[in-house]
Amino acid sequence: MEAIRLTVLTFHLTVLTLVTKIGSQVWTAENLNYAVAGSKQTDNHRGRPCPSVLLYYSVNPGSDKNANLVRLCVLVCVFYITLMKKSYVISATAILAIILCFSLESCDLNANSKAVSNKAALETPRGKHSYAVGSDYGKAIKQAIKQTEADVDYNLILQGIKDQFDTTKPVLMNDSEITAALEEFMVEINQARRAKDSISREERKQKATAFLEKNKSEVGVVATESGLQYIILKEGEGKNAKDGDTITVHYTGSFMDGTKFDSSLDRNQPLSIALGEGQLIPGWVEMLRLMKKGEKIKTWIPSHLGYGEVGNRAIPGNSMLIFEMELLDIKPAK
Repeated sequence: MEAIRLTVLTFHLTVLTLVTKIGSQVWTAENLNYAVAGSKQTDNHRGRPCPSVLLYYSVNPGSDKNANLVRLCVLVCVFYITLMKKSYVISATAILAIILCFSLESCDLNANSKAVSNKAALETPRGKHSYAVGSDYGKAIKQAIKQTEADVDYNLILQGIKDQFDTTKPVLMNDSEITAALEEFMVEINQARRAKDSISREERKQKATAFLEKNKSEVGVVATESGLQYIILKEGEGKNAKDGDTITVHYTGSFMDGTKFDSSLDRNQPLSIALGEGQLIPGWVEMLRLMKKGEKIKTWIPSHLGYGEVGNRAIPGNSMLIFEMELLDIKPAK
């Protein structure tokens, strides 16, 4: 008998859960009103109110749809109890089903109401402006952390922001502690960056040295005493450019991996400048002194003739630079 009762209990729990859950997702207030309109007011077979009447008095068409669906779940379970013989097993089963359905629906309703609430907040100018400010600052913080590759706890970052707005409770750190922590943070970031840059610079130097050693033996490549290497792509004519002359040149610069970092051709604007020390990097000065008007070359400039060990914002330290240059015009110095 106990095994049979357990089986019946499981069966009814499953049926009731499925009926109420499916019913809550399919039926709407409009569906229910339609069903009520075409139903009888009583169940003559059993002498009890029919289910459509129970639903009619429990579901308000003007109320929230989600709340109506939850009411439907409960009423389906109640109606199921009224149709069955009075039994502790059936009653307990129905109650468990009601509790389960309330749990499932409440989770869905809470999630939906939260999403709707957040979205609804953006419908006002104040809401849109507030969210835009938060997103903008968040993006800036994210980019800064990504660039520095800092190890931070995003939850504590958000906590720090919230604490500055909430004046009802004390912050976790006072102003002097925050300043000290930020200074320590910047020191760690700079140390990590210098260590990483040092490794990268050494790797670039070794790769460039190996490449230049092999490249100087290639057909047509000329290597100068300074370490500059070049190959003539198109011959020029006339006299070589000399210091003080205004030269006009088209160029494209790239790194060893082929990444282009600058090009006058892309801008469709050649460079015009007086040739001489201090005006250009040493590798360019040496190369242009060797060129004639109309000449086009490809040159490999080692880092000590370029931007050196430190480099600059666009050029990493110890970078070998590769240029294709065409000397368009030479205007002699007056």
